[in-house]
Amino acid sequence: MEVVKFYEPDMNNGFLSNFYIVPFTVHDKYWLSSEHYYQSHKFIFDGCTQFQLEISENIRKAATPAIAFALSRIYINYMDPNWDKPVGLNDISRKIQIMKDAITYKFTSHPILAAKLKDTYPFKIEEASADSFWGTGNSNLDDYTYRESEDLLMTTNVLGKLLYTLRSQLLVQD
Repeated sequence: MEVVKFYEPDMNNGFLSNFYIVPFTVHDKYWLSSEHYYQSHKFIFDGCTQFQLEISENIRKAATPAIAFALSRIYINYMDPNWDKPVGLNDISRKIQIMKDAITYKFTSHPILAAKLKDTYPFKIEEASADSFWGTGNSNLDDYTYRESEDLLMTTNVLGKLLYTLRSQLLVQD
């Protein structure tokens, strides 16, 4: 089966990357990219401090997705202690829910990007990164090893699976 692979925003299928700059607004707040949205939300949670809210705002206002990412790493000790824990009835972690929200806002705010995502049908989608949770665990774009499960609790290529699910939802809406 053919696979749509992506990683860097300036490479093939780069529009799928969270580092792809495509602004959107949520609750009157401007986000430069889905990476900004995702990284910023690591510091917003029930019981967070003013300092954590300031970290979140600094990440939201970062000049690039790479800076947003770097800032979240600098302040990693201040992030939501429950970020990785399952919440709610669907048993997915908060980090997966926030990523799902981020990519949904990104694509539903930009019809041209939504159309490009739909155009990837019927192919599997993989983030070809060394990250074995969000990506495939293999950053070689030429090496194809897709794992068949679409289960989000199975920790491999979760971003690809979220994009695959969002694509299916967008196609049904047509």
